[in-house]
Amino acid sequence: MRQTKRCPKCSGSRIGVVTGVFDHWKISLGAMADSLGLPPDAVGTSQSDLERTAYLCADCGYYETYVSHPEKIDYGQLRGKFAWLNPPAAPFR
Repeated sequence: MRQTKRCPKCSGSRIGVVTGVFDHWKISLGAMADSLGLPPDAVGTSQSDLERTAYLCADCGYYETYVSHPEKIDYGQLRGKFAWLNPPAAPFR
């Protein structure tokens, strides 16, 4: 949606842009950690303050979220199970 300005699900063109997206999932996980007696940063990512932009299809409700500066993410420090869909190729020798 970000590049095509069309919804990939329904092909709709009524696309809204939301900047400054807040991470509600992090809040709910933080509350869960608190109820279990864990520190608030025991769940989620340590990089939840990254700027995000979301795109919302007004026709079907499809929603995409993008991190504005992916080059700033330390992927080795993400919490949870992270895996590359297309692993980087090993250096050629």
